[in-house]
Amino acid sequence: MNHAGGYRDPGSVPARTVGAWTTVDLNTGYRVGGGLGWLANTQFDIGVINAFNRRPPFVNQFLGCWATTPQTPIFLDAWVSVQAVKRWEH
Repeated sequence: MNHAGGYRDPGSVPARTVGAWTTVDLNTGYRVGGGLGWLANTQFDIGVINAFNRRPPFVNQFLGCWATTPQTPIFLDAWVSVQAVKRWEH
């Protein structure tokens, strides 16, 4: 879980309040143990960033945009990643 607290935007006139933003990231993985076969010693992972696709709070900067401040990530949508890692042992 990631949380950026609300704050006052000193760059806007008059200064506006920017709301808090909470996102949830999910990750899971499965490791195939040793043994024979091409899947032996392989790890599979899947992850979702911003799983519930929560939009960041509005910040009235750069001609009006969604928050891309140091308190919030640049992306707006959920992201999915998949990874497979194969280990060869001697």
